[in-house]
Parts: sequence; structure tokens; C-alpha cells
Amino acid sequence: MGSSPAGKSGKGFPTYHCARGHKYYGVSKKELDEKVEEFVKSLKYKQGFINTLEAVVLDQYRNRQQELTKYSASVSQTVADLKNEQAEAVSALIKTKSEIAKTEIEKRIDELEKRILSTQEERNEVEITECHIKQFINYVEYTMEHLEFLLLQSENMTKQQAMFGLLFEEFPTYDEIVNGTPKLSLVFELSQAYAKGKTRLVAPTGIEPVLPH
Repeated sequence: MGSSPAGKSGKGFPTYHCARGHKYYGVSKKELDEKVEEFVKSLKYKQGFINTLEAVVLDQYRNRQQELTKYSASVSQTVADLKNEQAEAVSALIKTKSEIAKTEIEKRIDELEKRILSTQEERNEVEITECHIKQFINYVEYTMEHLEFLLLQSENMTKQQAMFGLLFEEFPTYDEIVNGTPKLSLVFELSQAYAKGKTRLVAPTGIEPVLPH
């Protein structure tokens, strides 16, 4: 929770605080932001993570590749059948002299076109290739390599919050951030220099940190 209590001068001091089942505890926004920034700069993703991720994704892809290929082929056949039907309708439209028949055939052609487009979109959604997987891995790698910017400098608050959520197995308290003892997800670890520089003292329950502004 945040507030801005006034000092003797009447000036407000932005503060984060918590009193959830324990004694009131507060820390200035400036101090919290500095500690979170220091913590984020110490983060790194584990060696071999990208290679492991790519291997797992490719393995899963190959397990389903036959199924996906059959489904894609089936949908492609449906598209081909619809196009043949549409071609026949166009041929009938050219030959007929009846205005009523022309109107009905034109409606049928439009309906077939909508079904063709819809079916093609459905096929495209399931047609995953190794190229798509590589693009996904490249995106993940970019995210990991630019983690500091995405966590601290991004102006997209929703994206920033989602990124912070990926860091932890359990969202940490302020003291865990300060002491370098949060429960990180399997992907991340703290730099050795940062981890060694933190004292492992038992501290009072702290506040739950919020994203820096």
C-alpha cells in the first residue's frame, strides 16, 4: 500500500507500507525503488536455459507434428473443395441469362468466399513450423537479454507487472529483496557477487514490494 505522509515542513514523502497481521512497517518510495533496481540488475537467467527451452519445445512439436500435418492437410483439402465449388458457381453465373438465378449464384459465390477465408485462417493457426519455433526462441532470448530494461524502463505497466510475475516462485517481501533471499523461478538466479554481498539475517516481516514508478 502507498501513501504520502507530510513531514514537519508540510512536504509529502511517498512511502510504501504494510501492516498485514504484523506491526506497521514502512519504507520510502525512493529507498524501495533503489533496492528493487539493485536487485533487478543482479538477476540473470541460468546458463543453458535457452538451449533447454528450444530442445523441449522442438521435442513437443515433433511429438505432435504428424497430427498437425494430417489436420492441416485435411483443412487444405476442404479449401480446395470449396474453391472448386466456387469455380463451378462462377461458370454457372457466366452461362445463365436469368437475373434471379444470377442473384442467387452471386450470393452463393460470396458465401463460399467467406468459408474459404475462414477455413484458411483456421489452417494458418495450426500450421506451426520449426521457423516459428525459432522465432519464439529468439523472442525469449531477447527478453532475457534485455530483462533490466523491460523491468525498470518499460512504460507499459501491464507488461512490466507480467514480467515481474515471471521472476518469482512466490512474490517476495521487501526484506527478501534487500537480503537477496527471494524464491526465484527456476529460470533465474542472482549474480554470485550480489548473493555473497548480502547478509543472511532474519529480518522482521516486511512489505510486499510493488513495481517501481
